[in-house]
Amino acid sequence: MSAAIFVFTVVGKAADLKGRVYELTHQYKGPLDYAVSYIRENYEKPEDLVIATNYEEAVLMYYLGSKVIIGHIWNNIDQDLMETPDVLINRIYWSKNDWPFPLKYLLKKAEYESSTFPVADHSVNNIPELHFDIKHLYRTPIAEDEAGRLKIYVRRDTPLGGGQDSMDPAFLFPR
Repeated sequence: MSAAIFVFTVVGKAADLKGRVYELTHQYKGPLDYAVSYIRENYEKPEDLVIATNYEEAVLMYYLGSKVIIGHIWNNIDQDLMETPDVLINRIYWSKNDWPFPLKYLLKKAEYESSTFPVADHSVNNIPELHFDIKHLYRTPIAEDEAGRLKIYVRRDTPLGGGQDSMDPAFLFPR
């Protein structure tokens, strides 16, 4: 009887177990892993940047030391709208496939150029939950088309400071 319970339990969890094994042997890179790597590679002092985003702002503050404005709550919206950010990151899932007002407004304050990454602009970088609306991902989410890719907008008059001569994200994907 216990063998039957074990088999039933394992069969029900086979996909999760397979995913966990894959996850242990492969590096996961979510949208913020790409964004943070890109900014670190292109700017000597990311702590001097102002970044506007609509979700996961604490991650950018922690890993880059940058001033991050707007955020998910808009708790300092009046002061934030006075800024001209160096970088804009619109997380599409949280803006219902459109640019929320604050980011649209800020995008018009300067000239920006975009860099696109192959990673899908997934709702979160990753989450440990297996049984929630937003599920844990075991593999790096690669976008199926251009519209689903993560895009970062960089102000044209913000000087590059890292080891790159252009905004080309190819350094992330060695051949």
